[in-house]
Amino acid sequence: MTAWLVIEGKEEKYTLPRLGNFSIGRITDSDLRLDDRKISRNHAIVQHTSRDEYILIDIASRNGCFVNGERIHTPCELHSGDRIRVGDTRLSFFKDSAGACSRDMEQTIVVDSPQDYLALEEESPATLNIQEITILVADIRGFTTLTEALPIESIASIMSLWFDAATDCVAQHEGVLDKFIGDCVYARWTRLDDPLQPALNALRTACELERLSRQINQEFTDLPFPLRIGVGINTGNAVLDVGVESSAMGDAVNLAFRLEAHSKVAGKDLVLSKNTWCHLPGRDWSSMADTIQVKGKQEPIEVVALDFAELHEYLAAYSSSNL
Repeated sequence: MTAWLVIEGKEEKYTLPRLGNFSIGRITDSDLRLDDRKISRNHAIVQHTSRDEYILIDIASRNGCFVNGERIHTPCELHSGDRIRVGDTRLSFFKDSAGACSRDMEQTIVVDSPQDYLALEEESPATLNIQEITILVADIRGFTTLTEALPIESIASIMSLWFDAATDCVAQHEGVLDKFIGDCVYARWTRLDDPLQPALNALRTACELERLSRQINQEFTDLPFPLRIGVGINTGNAVLDVGVESSAMGDAVNLAFRLEAHSKVAGKDLVLSKNTWCHLPGRDWSSMADTIQVKGKQEPIEVVALDFAELHEYLAAYSSSNL
């Protein structure tokens, strides 16, 4: 089976490899080098799998990848006839033995302010599914710098491992992987019979993702610096089942993203909101609390910033004493 890309308005075919990777970007080593200022140096990869699928992976590019008009946030299987946009460049994907088919991917659902969330709620309150959830956002630190320093094959291998292992990790801890946004993992847990479990499972997932980052460091010896992750966790009400991806959105989701960003400022690995730590047993976290000002909030919020060593210590104490 042969597959290829065609740039809109041009006749040249760019044949895609079998069981390999095809890179798209501005650097000269790209398989498809595009002189487009809106395209990142290493922008995307088309990967052919052993299942004879062609998968488009956005390598945490600044302006994203679009398939059939919708921005993708997870590795996206391509079908013959799909139209791709990277920067201002439009491409078409073809396979010689498949019919045309399109993939409708929902855009990232992270609203900018509580007012956006309230507007949605007022629009159709009877049909909204609003629940308390715990949200985890985990991001690879310095990933853009990493993509510019590594061979494209190493980047593709790291991304594949990160996607697959993170997906399994969230599922094993009874969570829902809402989406990947570049290298960022956005996952959530719904409150069930035990109100403690969502927050605890989010913490356990954070520990597993940190373990995964150490595994990547061991397997990929050509990394220019050790791979590390930052994590933000928040608990609050959100609208579920939004869009074709059944995503969750709302102020609680926004805050989780803000907390992950604050972990860099705080020089810590993980930042918890008070809404989350109030759901955790066996420890009074108030002595470690700090207040921060975040976008979209008029009042400061209380948070706890932790290193992974402190998180491991807490979870080990919880497991041994079954608090």
